[in-house]
Amino acid sequence: MVTSAQTRAAVDFLGEKYGVSERRASQLLDRPRSTIRYQAKPRAAEQELIKSIRRLARKHRRYGYRKIHALLKQEAWEVNVKRVRRLWNRLGLRVRQPRQKPRKRAWFKNRPFWVAGRRFSARRSVLFT
Repeated sequence: MVTSAQTRAAVDFLGEKYGVSERRASQLLDRPRSTIRYQAKPRAAEQELIKSIRRLARKHRRYGYRKIHALLKQEAWEVNVKRVRRLWNRLGLRVRQPRQKPRKRAWFKNRPFWVAGRRFSARRSVLFT
């Protein structure tokens, strides 16, 4: 799968290296020219939204993007949950997982195995003979 940015870079390369027009390069790559010419418009309040997401993520480390979205709505942000998720992933944020406690060993594993008749298999064989 080739992204739009990679396609644009390929068209630029073909134009510089071989002198191919944008139209011909888009035909060679089998991509529409609208994809190549598209330039994303920067959103007006993107930086403030990113700051709010980071601030809430630092404050509530165990909250995911859905809960952060709910908190943003409480702060009067009109933002879609899909946009919050996209920014969440782009910023590399992750939910902190709780540390797992060490597992306790079984009672018979802590006993010395060299004591005669104390081993689990020895007791089991005595029981069934």
